[in-house]
Amino acid sequence: MGDKYVVGVIGGGFIASQIHIPVLSCIREVKIGYVADVRDTRLLATTYGLQSVKIDGDVSSLPDCDIALLAIPVGVREGYIKEFSKRGTAIFSEKPFAIDVAAHERFLGAAKKIACDYMSTCYSSVNQVKSIVSSGVLGGIRGITVSEGRIAGPTAKSSGHYQEKKELAGGGILMERGCQTIAQLVYILEGNKFSVDESKIVSQDGLDIDVESRIHVSGGQDFDLIYRLSMIRPLGNRIAFIFDNAEVEYNHYAPSSTLRISKAGSNLKEQPMFELVPQRSWATSYPQAHYLKWKRFIAQVAGRSPIEPAFETSLDTTRTIADLYALSTER
Repeated sequence: MGDKYVVGVIGGGFIASQIHIPVLSCIREVKIGYVADVRDTRLLATTYGLQSVKIDGDVSSLPDCDIALLAIPVGVREGYIKEFSKRGTAIFSEKPFAIDVAAHERFLGAAKKIACDYMSTCYSSVNQVKSIVSSGVLGGIRGITVSEGRIAGPTAKSSGHYQEKKELAGGGILMERGCQTIAQLVYILEGNKFSVDESKIVSQDGLDIDVESRIHVSGGQDFDLIYRLSMIRPLGNRIAFIFDNAEVEYNHYAPSSTLRISKAGSNLKEQPMFELVPQRSWATSYPQAHYLKWKRFIAQVAGRSPIEPAFETSLDTTRTIADLYALSTER
C-alpha cells in the first residue's frame, strides 16, 4: 500500500459510473485501480483513465486492491466477498448487503473490514432526528409511521434489468428500496430491538410490490412502527416520529429535507410550530452522502476509528427484512 488506498471497482453499472467513481475521484486518500464487470467497461475506464477488467467467472483472477467496491447484484456477491476476504482486502458493498441473515453472518465471519453503503444514515435530517431521540428533549417516542412509494410498476425498471430477477435482486421493493429506509430507522433507534408483529405483502411474478406492516420497537422504550411501502400506491415519502411533546416529520428520501415540528396531536399537514433546516456538517445531497460514507470507511480502514462490521453493514436491517418476508401473509 502506498500513500493512497487503491480501490477496485467491481461492477460498471449506473451506481458505479454515476456515483461511486465520480465520488472516489474527489477523495485524496484514494486511487481507483480498475473497473471490472462481466460487460465491456472500456468506455467507462477510458473516461476516468482506469484499467478495464473483464470478469470471466474466475473471481480469483481479479487484480489486487486495498479496498474492493462491490457494486454488483446482491445475488452474486458471495463469491467476491469470499475471495477478497481471503486476501485481507477491505470491502465496501452496495446495498442491500445480503440476501438473508445466514448469508449476512457468513460475510461477517469472513471479512474483518467491511461496510455497506447505507448512505442515507449520513443525511442531515436523519442525524438531526437521531439527536432528538437520544437527547429526549421532546419526551419519549409514542410511535412512528413510515410511508414510501409511488405508482411505477413492480420495480420501475426496464425489462431485463437485474432487479426484475429474484435470483439476482433477492426480492422486490422491500429488498431493493425498503432496505435503505429500514437502515435509517435502525441507525436512529440504535440499541433498540425490532420485532415484526404483522406483515402483509403483495407480490407479482415472485417480486414483492406492496408492503403493509407493523413492527414493535423495544429497548429503552416500547412503541409500534407502522411501515408502508408500495410501487402500486402513491404513498409519498414521509416519516413521522410521534413524541410525548411534539411530532416530527421529514422526507426520508430527500437529503436536504427540513424537519417539520408540530404540537403533539396536531395535524402535521398544517403549519408547523417551527422547522429545522439541514446542518451543513451532514449530507444535503446524494453525492455528499456517498462521500461521507466513503470517508468514514476509509478512516476505519486506516485505523483512525474503530469498525463494527455488524453495525456498519446493519445486520438488524437484514434481520428485519427477513422477518417481514417470513411472517408475511398475502393481501
